[in-house]
Amino acid sequence: ADATLLAKAARGYVIANVLNAGIATVYFDEANTGVTGLTPGATYYLSTTPGGVTTTPPSTNGTGNIVQELGFASSATNLHVNIQEPIVR
Repeated sequence: ADATLLAKAARGYVIANVLNAGIATVYFDEANTGVTGLTPGATYYLSTTPGGVTTTPPSTNGTGNIVQELGFASSATNLHVNIQEPIVR
């Protein structure tokens, strides 16, 4: 998933890297503990970097970029997942 196209919006998350065409376990629950370096209390959005998250919503500089809230950090290592519908910019 990344914020460069609506077709790449997030629907769930993985906690391990997956090779192209590999089999992945996708999670839809509310606690992604496979992350580090989060700012507790911050809201996180889908990044334009594939698989990334950011506290700054993507700008309108990229044609077709989307803004998609993913959740908030309840600690430095826990993203409370609440994936919202993407908004096209």
